[in-house]
Amino acid sequence: MRKTIIGLLLLVSGASFGQTDLLVLHNEKVAGKNLIDNTDIQGIEFTFPERIHETYLDTTNGFLTAQLRGLSKNGKWLENTGTVVQYDIVHRKVLWHKRISYQYSNLQQFSNTMIFTNGNESHCLDIRTGIEIREVKNNIYYVDPTSNIGMGYRLRFGRLFK
Repeated sequence: MRKTIIGLLLLVSGASFGQTDLLVLHNEKVAGKNLIDNTDIQGIEFTFPERIHETYLDTTNGFLTAQLRGLSKNGKWLENTGTVVQYDIVHRKVLWHKRISYQYSNLQQFSNTMIFTNGNESHCLDIRTGIEIREVKNNIYYVDPTSNIGMGYRLRFGRLFK
């Protein structure tokens, strides 16, 4: 009986510590005052768990892409890793999140097109799910979202040093 209780406690504690849900807090706040009719201008404040490094607001879909990046322990330097969060502003929920290494990766977004470049590969991600749609063995440097065309090239380090 005692072994069963200990096993259940370990199972429950492992499940609660293993969760990777990201919590984004929101509350209504007075953002200013309308001087014409003397009414308050209401806004919504979103609080993310780490410092916001970059954002992209998609007003068509109502999504906010936030790149989070913390500070070092002494507060002087930016961390090399962070999290990309896709947040639905209308329904006020996190759609997905993904770890990012800022030394080797970057993220570009153009309306419904999201390009995640990691090392020498670029991945087109679905903005609603974060799932990879396409993989390209090149670095994408330019995207024309109206024509749905991206341009890039593969950098071969071996040929530079021979």
